[in-house]
Amino acid sequence: KTAIATLVQCKQRIADRDRLHALPWHLPAVAASDDRIADAERAAGFVFPPAYRRFLAHADGWRGLYVLVDLFGTADIVNGRASDVLVQPEVASFVRSLGSDQAIAIGASEQETDVFLLLGPDSAALPGGVIWWADEEIDRFDDFAAFFTAMIAYNERVAE
Repeated sequence: KTAIATLVQCKQRIADRDRLHALPWHLPAVAASDDRIADAERAAGFVFPPAYRRFLAHADGWRGLYVLVDLFGTADIVNGRASDVLVQPEVASFVRSLGSDQAIAIGASEQETDVFLLLGPDSAALPGGVIWWADEEIDRFDDFAAFFTAMIAYNERVAE
């Protein structure tokens, strides 16, 4: 909850300084129920790591989490938006290079190539971790908590 509140405050500073209203300003979505999280896990094919489950239990996604990149909620996973990202040829090739069949897109941009990939607990590469990819690997995080902390820092730079 504290990290979400910190990012809300940061996004508010960005919005206050964005006199041209060039960047999206959205609050996180309301919490997902345990049943919605379980539905999303079934669609993904693996149980989500604890930090990602905790996030969804407080915020079921966040449009414009980082500039034009959305952080998906359970509906995006269940309804196929997340899997649609994975079939894009460049993304599919990158996921294959990881040697893991446990990966789901948990975020993407409709305007840019940015994709956030969550790897399952039995993934051969970075189990339970998150990889930020945009035509190449941008960053990798040991878990969702580290990813979210980094997203706060990236947004802080935008606010500056």
